[in-house]
Amino acid sequence: MKTEELTFSTFLRSPREVIDRLEYGDVILRRRGAPPLVVSLEYRAQGRDDGTALVARMLAEAAQDEDVRRVLMRTLRHAFAWMDLLPSHAQAEFLAEFLRIAEAAADVGTYAPVTQLVRTWEETAAIYADPELFEQMTQPLPGDAGSVPEPSAPTVP
Repeated sequence: MKTEELTFSTFLRSPREVIDRLEYGDVILRRRGAPPLVVSLEYRAQGRDDGTALVARMLAEAAQDEDVRRVLMRTLRHAFAWMDLLPSHAQAEFLAEFLRIAEAAADVGTYAPVTQLVRTWEETAAIYADPELFEQMTQPLPGDAGSVPEPSAPTVP
């Protein structure tokens, strides 16, 4: 499958031509001053989501085996060099959380939680890398901050 890039104005001028190209692959529509759009056939998008969800579930299940966890840890450390700044217990926490969030994100078809998780752990590694900042961040807060209200679920309009 080939992905083709066209301008959004091409789509506006000749929508049928762009739709015909979907037979051969997805189309990226470049827009001036705005993020590009991806046009795809529904079955392709669903296939990608289903395949990603399947892989996430398989990895989560395979990670029950210690040897597989070691391979996954090595793979993640290769993909995210900053993991070497985390202590080993935090690396194990990251792997477990990464697998759990990847599986959940694949189930709902949105991968923003994975990106947020990686960003958060990268920031955590930066804190571990700076001894002064780590000391500061791990000290108890002075005084009593009072009670914290229980969080509530966001409302959906």
